[in-house]
Amino acid sequence: MKKEENKENKEGVEDQKNDEHLKQQIRHRSVLNSALKKMVKALEKDSHQK
Repeated sequence: MKKEENKENKEGVEDQKNDEHLKQQIRHRSVLNSALKKMVKALEKDSHQK
């Protein structure tokens, strides 16, 4: 009985680690996306001025 509980706890910890990793990836992606959008806007503005 004890071993089963222990196994489930370990799996729960793994899930938490995976969740954290996914959240970090999403955060990085949104930061990259907003940076890319700013670059595109700047380039568009630049090309209109020429």
